[in-house]
Amino acid sequence: MQVTCPSCHRVIPAEDVNVKDAIAKCTACNEIFSFAHLLPSTAPTAPLPPSTPPPSQGVTVTPAAGGILGGIVEHVRGYFQPMVKSEVEMPRGFAMNRSAGDLVITRRWISCGVIPLLLFSLFWNGIVFTFYGVIITGLIQGSVPWFVALFPSLHLAVGIYIGYTALAGLLNTTEFRLSNYTLSVRHYPLWWPGGRTIGTEGIDQLFCEERRGRKGSRSYTVGVQLKSGERLTLVTNFEQPNQARFVEQEIERFLGIQDRLVPGEMYAP
Repeated sequence: MQVTCPSCHRVIPAEDVNVKDAIAKCTACNEIFSFAHLLPSTAPTAPLPPSTPPPSQGVTVTPAAGGILGGIVEHVRGYFQPMVKSEVEMPRGFAMNRSAGDLVITRRWISCGVIPLLLFSLFWNGIVFTFYGVIITGLIQGSVPWFVALFPSLHLAVGIYIGYTALAGLLNTTEFRLSNYTLSVRHYPLWWPGGRTIGTEGIDQLFCEERRGRKGSRSYTVGVQLKSGERLTLVTNFEQPNQARFVEQEIERFLGIQDRLVPGEMYAP
């Protein structure tokens, strides 16, 4: 049996199908839907009694379990019912400190992928600075016109960016700090974009999303859905889904939020 997305009609791969709960996610359009109507029904549908007036007379008829309409009802109902997810243990590189009124979760950025980037940065910047050394010597001696120094400026900018990114990956830590009033995210010791502070009273749900790159790479984000309906990205570029799920799990636990399925969320039982 193949499960296809009702929105874009893409065939859903087996790893994105939860047979137990009859829920699937389409990674092409982020649709989460029920396919309960595709499963064989064990209980026959009882016919309506003769005395029951037709729906056109204003009487609401409850659909039996299964069927297309039943699948739609279960799909919509899933957005509002609590979810039961398995407990996620603290991933490697994380630390957590919880007190009566505060929760602090930290995660170090360093990983195996930082080493090749750091080596490439040293190689690239070594060539750029050597070239600039030759130019500066020529400028001092008067054998090189001044505008020649502008030619490798783009290479210098790229080298600085790669070097800064490599150092951040080597040294930085992301900190999630919660109190009864605020949730703040910051990256230190080197500055990095993405820091923010949110009032906890406005938080309705936290959720995780999977993002796929052009070459099949995957990364995971943690987002916040506010009671106003606005959705904010809390942090991006987690390498493993359990890293994102751990942050969601602990923040919701501290704030006393009952987990629910959010449209577009990465579903993991």
